[in-house]
Amino acid sequence: MVDASSPELHIHMEEVLQTLDKLNALEIPRLTVLNKMDAVELSQWGANGERPSGVPGSAKTGEGLDSLMKELERRLFRKRAREQAGLAP
Repeated sequence: MVDASSPELHIHMEEVLQTLDKLNALEIPRLTVLNKMDAVELSQWGANGERPSGVPGSAKTGEGLDSLMKELERRLFRKRAREQAGLAP
């Protein structure tokens, strides 16, 4: 989960990736949640051409919770279906 309203969002995301790399955890599946979207000026969101990928939402307002749950379910069920079919996750 990252603070989408932070002007240093990309720096924070890079630091997380560096930490995961140090822990040899880059290959572990992860889902980025872009929190505090209620505090983001949408007209400016991605104006510089850099829009981070992830599920947008707000813990404060609950906005995006349905999308987050659907994405989690999709990923979990896809993994389970692949495992049951004898395929790599």
